[in-house]
Amino acid sequence: MANTLDGLYEIWLKDQTDITLTALLEAVRTRARQSSNDRPNDSEDIAQNVSLIVWQHLQDFRQYTFDSFERWHSVIVKNERKKRFADKLHVSSECIPERAAEDHSYIDISDLPDDMKEVAVSMLAGHSLKETAQRFSLKEGTLRQRLLAYRKALTK
Repeated sequence: MANTLDGLYEIWLKDQTDITLTALLEAVRTRARQSSNDRPNDSEDIAQNVSLIVWQHLQDFRQYTFDSFERWHSVIVKNERKKRFADKLHVSSECIPERAAEDHSYIDISDLPDDMKEVAVSMLAGHSLKETAQRFSLKEGTLRQRLLAYRKALTK
């Protein structure tokens, strides 16, 4: 039991020496790294954050409603992984508009055939595909095919 997180925590709780604290925090860091299943850099960052959180709140651990130190540690690892994932999503979503703007090419509506100019104006005015198809007495599928064909022709 001494080499489990709960066992190391119990030993530290009894003597509270720097040696037992170091052993406990090293075990916390190792276990966090192993539990995170992420890329090495991410695992190391998560392990470091978990170690810091445990160290900062170690004295108040008994106040938490977890049945074991090991369970508390698992919840911290899980929360750190979620935060890391959310941060990455936020960063990557900020990049999307720039990429879209870089890859997006604009066309002049006057380059379109006459029948498609009116369709384009209708769509740009905010009308749905269904409304536009009804307005020009077309089936939705037919309008969709024409739009696709014109898009392909314009991007060549």
